[in-house]
Amino acid sequence: MPDWAGNGILDVAIFPLGAVILYTVFYRVGLVPRWLSVWGLVGAVLCWGAGFQVMFDLITPLESVHIMLQAPLGLQEVVLAIWLMAKGFNASALASVAPAGGSGGSS
Repeated sequence: MPDWAGNGILDVAIFPLGAVILYTVFYRVGLVPRWLSVWGLVGAVLCWGAGFQVMFDLITPLESVHIMLQAPLGLQEVVLAIWLMAKGFNASALASVAPAGGSGGSS
């Protein structure tokens, strides 16, 4: 019987979905280098795979296969954090998505 509550829903649906959305936006807008965005997308797919395998009892949580499938996304997020602290977002891509009218809020 699948584990829909404990290790299933968060690993399979919520966290990888958020990662796919984030790295798709990064890829399309170009805020970070494309290789970093692609690494995040691949890591999210692997994380989805690990979650499904745990949910359907094909592997157990925290065994070596599970950790190896989730490690690329974890390592990518560390690299992304270091990249953003060291270099920040791509300034030209950031300027292209910024609102033209200034603050963007209405008064």
